[in-house]
Amino acid sequence: MAELDFTALNKLAYRGFETEEEQEKKDALIEQGFSLVEADKDNPFLKDAPTASQTALEPPQASALSISTSTPKSASEGKIEAFTNASGTRNYKALYRAAHDYHKRHNPPTVDRAYWETHKAGEDEAPRVELDYWEDVCNDISATANAYNNDPFLIGLLATVFEELEREYQSLREKALDRR
Repeated sequence: MAELDFTALNKLAYRGFETEEEQEKKDALIEQGFSLVEADKDNPFLKDAPTASQTALEPPQASALSISTSTPKSASEGKIEAFTNASGTRNYKALYRAAHDYHKRHNPPTVDRAYWETHKAGEDEAPRVELDYWEDVCNDISATANAYNNDPFLIGLLATVFEELEREYQSLREKALDRR
């Protein structure tokens, strides 16, 4: 029988990171090589931890998201860190995390199924709850991009997430229209 190696489990951190101070601790853990397992409903190890819907989901603050301007030691030796660009100034992990958090805050899209059972898409205006949802989505995408100095890579990720939210919204609305 093969022997199992559990040494990688020593570098797991199970906790949520909401405040600026906790965000800095999280970044320090990532730099040390820890893998972070976020507290959410799908994680059986964190049943008592608050879920994403129970915690405040605000766009990140610029001070908590600052990217180090120093070149990592391995980059100066010709080895580039997996989640930084060639100059070591772009933190891809932080950018992917920002896009993920944005997606998590707005997924699934808001669809007023009862409204669409009696109205027609393309003829009737969308209900107020859906208009408010899309306004929040647009305001948040701007705030998230601004928090990262409108990084072009992040803007591309956010645009892709926005398109996915649109696809999901169309699908949910079509299902509501088909139930008539």
